[in-house]
Amino acid sequence: MGPPGGGKTRISDRMCRHYNILAYTEVNDETIRQIYSAMCSSYLANFADDVRAQVGTTVEAVINTYNAVKSKLKPTPSKSHYTFNLRDVAKVF
Repeated sequence: MGPPGGGKTRISDRMCRHYNILAYTEVNDETIRQIYSAMCSSYLANFADDVRAQVGTTVEAVINTYNAVKSKLKPTPSKSHYTFNLRDVAKVF
């Protein structure tokens, strides 16, 4: 759900009272980089040095791919399933 506009209508207070409303701000690339670098480094702690050295490159490639997909494959009425978020990034790791 989102704010009214672009084909979306206002959701009545009567309907909203049945749900919890949760909102968050979009995180920037540096925050995503920090989170997934820490996770990946922790997982690869017992691997060889040359494998651990690729953490930064891997995280950067995933972030670049995520941003490209997010900007190029925007949801449309006929393809509303094109919604990409950080869950898609987490699936890579």
